Order: sequence, then structure tokens, then C-alpha cells
Amino acid sequence: MGQFLSDILFPVMLMKKWVYLSGNELSKMNDPATQEIRIALDEVLRERHMTRYQLSKLISIHYQTIDNYYKNCVDRYDGTLLLKMCLALNCEVGELVRIFYAESK
Repeated sequence: MGQFLSDILFPVMLMKKWVYLSGNELSKMNDPATQEIRIALDEVLRERHMTRYQLSKLISIHYQTIDNYYKNCVDRYDGTLLLKMCLALNCEVGELVRIFYAESK
């Protein structure tokens, strides 16, 4: 007979990789309560062997501002600052700004 939506696997692109999620997992992804936007500056800096201090000097932004982004202590993101960081780090905005999903229980 027919399959339930939860029994079907759907291909989804997550973090530049294709994964297969069930209908239940997919519906959780669309629930804002299970998601958060975070800045992955720590990962990008580590990949580029750069420190927060070096980035702050390179783009002429106060260290404390860079540190706040690094620690995800920012409520509103400054588009101009994100652009400067992306240009300096030679990356796309999606590499810095990411949606993280809560772990299933």
C-alpha cells in the first residue's frame, strides 16, 4: 500500500554534503525551535591559520567586535562587517553564517 511520509527518505544538502532524511527529520528542520543561526568564524579562522587579532588588523575592526562574532555574542549581524570578513578570509557568507540544527532526542 502507501508509505507514510516518515518512512520516505528525502535527499537534502547540508553543509555541502547530500544526506538522506526521513519525513520526520525533515519536518524538524523546518521548525524554528530546533534551529539557530551561528557564526562559524572559529572554524573559518582555524582553516586559514589566522587569529582574531590578525583579522581585526586586516579589516580595521576593533578586536572586541571580532571577538563577539567569534563567540557568537551578536544579536544583529552587520552586513558590511560580514562582507569585510568574507573578502579578507576569501570565503562565501554561507561559510561564516550557518544554520545549526538541534540534536534529536
